[in-house]
Amino acid sequence: MVEKAVQGVCADLQPQSMVVADLGYSSGANTLLFFSEVIATASEKIPTDNTTRESTMEVQFFLNDLPSNDFNQIFRSLEQFKQSTMQHCTHRGLQPPPYYVAGISTPPLVAQLYLNQFEKDFSRFLQLRCKELVPGGRMVLTILGSKNSDTIHGGGAISNKCELLSQALHVLMAEGRVETEKLDSFNMPMYGPSPDELKQLVQQSQLLDIMDIEVFDLSHLTNDAVEKSKLEVGATADATQDNVHEEIGRNIAATLKAVMGSLFESHFGESIIDDLFAVFAHNVTQQLETPEKKGSVTVISMSLQAKVLKS
Repeated sequence: MVEKAVQGVCADLQPQSMVVADLGYSSGANTLLFFSEVIATASEKIPTDNTTRESTMEVQFFLNDLPSNDFNQIFRSLEQFKQSTMQHCTHRGLQPPPYYVAGISTPPLVAQLYLNQFEKDFSRFLQLRCKELVPGGRMVLTILGSKNSDTIHGGGAISNKCELLSQALHVLMAEGRVETEKLDSFNMPMYGPSPDELKQLVQQSQLLDIMDIEVFDLSHLTNDAVEKSKLEVGATADATQDNVHEEIGRNIAATLKAVMGSLFESHFGESIIDDLFAVFAHNVTQQLETPEKKGSVTVISMSLQAKVLKS
């Protein structure tokens, strides 16, 4: 979808320069993979002669920073990135931009309050982002969501993982490492929008046209996790399966730590973060060993185009 958005901008606007903002957690290899995707797609659309363009297109990237972010890792990887770009390889595996995360099982009144807040926040988000887009510019949003608008029963895997995080916090509280008052005052309402809810909000904004929308499921069980577990455990199928669950638990913990770590750190302090997500990884592993608890995450990806105002 990112490729389609870049192609659309190049075809519609034929820009001499392009500005791209990565609004995700800009750290490490995923950021450079995103760069590669954009540059490779844009270069395919540049004319080979000089009749329609005075010079090669300039592409500028703006990265999102967080208090704990370290851009040095990106800078150290630039030489490898340069080599791969010169080889004109298009890489996959993009990191999602920031999102207002998916649903939670909750009473109807509270669910409606969450929906109201999400509508307000997302509408404001669209207004602000549109100020940064040229007319005809494209924006790709990747959001963890739900397949339907039944927030009460459709919380899904994301709200389930938040419950496991809550259990991990209670473990640390029982150990005396988290104050009861701190835990009671911590509130993280989660809402997972459905495709129809997102479409309605985009249309209501009257600022953007929906060019494409896709809904897909991401399974926790990846081929990489399976292969890695086979290398680490060579004995029995049961042992391999157990190791797969442990690997998935660690991967999910690392992902949520990257997204939510600063939120927990600002409220509870830095000292508990590593142990918090270690306990969380253990909780995920235990849950995956229960067949009915295995599942996937619903992801919604939208390609939007800023409206061109008619004079």
